[in-house]
Amino acid sequence: MTSSKSSSVSKETRRRRHLDIRKIQNVLLIWLDSNIDENNKDYENTITQLRCVVNDLNIYTDGAQCIQFIETIKDRKACIIISGSLGQLIVPSVHNLSQVDSIFIFCGNKQRHEVWAQTWPKIKGVFIEIKPICEALKQAAQQCEQNAVLMSFVKSGKSKVRDVSLWFAKQNMSNPDLVAVLFVMTIDPKQSTTEFASIRGISYFSEEDEVLFSMHSVFRIQYIKQIDGHNELFEVSLALTSDNDKELYALTERIREDSFPDTEGWYRLGLVLAKLGQNEKAEEIYEILLDQTTNESEKAPIYGQLDRWIA
Repeated sequence: MTSSKSSSVSKETRRRRHLDIRKIQNVLLIWLDSNIDENNKDYENTITQLRCVVNDLNIYTDGAQCIQFIETIKDRKACIIISGSLGQLIVPSVHNLSQVDSIFIFCGNKQRHEVWAQTWPKIKGVFIEIKPICEALKQAAQQCEQNAVLMSFVKSGKSKVRDVSLWFAKQNMSNPDLVAVLFVMTIDPKQSTTEFASIRGISYFSEEDEVLFSMHSVFRIQYIKQIDGHNELFEVSLALTSDNDKELYALTERIREDSFPDTEGWYRLGLVLAKLGQNEKAEEIYEILLDQTTNESEKAPIYGQLDRWIA
């Protein structure tokens, strides 16, 4: 492998890795500033630019109300833009909340606020203009989305180039809420019929030499070790399971039995979510089913499930 081939990720690749902002769903943006003037043209321009990055924008002028809102966030990550004066007061209260992914200080005196901002790892920078904030916000939003994907083999392929994968893993090391993990996968085609293929020839990121796995691929963990002595960076060795893995078959059957095998489709998904304690999501699904059902007799069991969850 040549040095140019193994060098992390080119600037062009990093640029193209930025998400299509319209697809960002796991990120919301909060702007906190006591001096916001909604009648100011600069305010309207700022709102427009921010919503081009993250459409779900929440604006606050009161610090206490903003903190209360952040504490109610579930299953999503928040990026916060905050004025310098309020930042010194609010950051200590929200920095360690798991909902908070990144913080951007928007002020008129960069040098003054850079001093105290250096002590808080989630602060990604101190800015005096909105354009560089938007650029930094794009990167933060991208990282949030990648973290939300977790180990999904559906939404992302895996690279055969170690340095590429390691570069992406290291992007999480600055976030105290995350642990960076490099997965090293071993596949023996003789032991498994699980479908996988190199997509280097058709991928937009051909230099990353990615491999795409089929849905529901299952791997066994062989070992876990630290990389270069870092407490925040680990290597996990995985091996693709074989077709005759008896333990996997027994586990699959047990999961099937415990996941309402006599129910189908969205009804089954709602029940599984409720069993996992995700009652709000289960209610949303059953509310949709209720709206789509025209037969009154079929509505009765839906009402019954909703009553159990609401109660």
